Amino acid sequence: MKPGLLFTVFTAMLLVGCANSNNLSTKVQTLAVQSGTTKPTVVIAPQKANAFVAAASRQTSFVEAEVRNGTADSLAQFGRFGPPQGRGSDATIVFESIRHGVTLVGNGQYAPVVDAVVRVVGPDGKTLATRRQSATSGGLHSLQDYANDAERYRSGISVAAKKLGMEIAGGL
Repeated sequence: MKPGLLFTVFTAMLLVGCANSNNLSTKVQTLAVQSGTTKPTVVIAPQKANAFVAAASRQTSFVEAEVRNGTADSLAQFGRFGPPQGRGSDATIVFESIRHGVTLVGNGQYAPVVDAVVRVVGPDGKTLATRRQSATSGGLHSLQDYANDAERYRSGISVAAKKLGMEIAGGL
């Protein structure tokens, strides 16, 4: 086989594989969102940002709920999957991990960020899809502002969590 033809065949197979991995089977009509995470939630922060890490750590339950609710709301908004019925769901979104914190945007300004690794699991426990998604809030403030103002952090992280939910739901 010629090298050019081999490259073309490989590229076509790769593109087909990517296209197929972006969407769940049409057999999945209902989708549930599992509460909790498989691994502990982690705070993302610059080195030596102890005050921020302590403040953000107190928001972990809030962040997990915001991500879960944002994902469920986005699934309902997109309308591709129905909510679980009395018999259960065709698949479940399982949050493997959630990380939240801030990322340096520039000139001492930080933005809240949330990322998650999710698996979609069928009723038989088989993994149907795996995704890693990330979202950032547009609110820019100093690290000290976020460390000293829990409501500012919660507000920014809530925006990022809603965006993350849309990314997760839109990618299924």
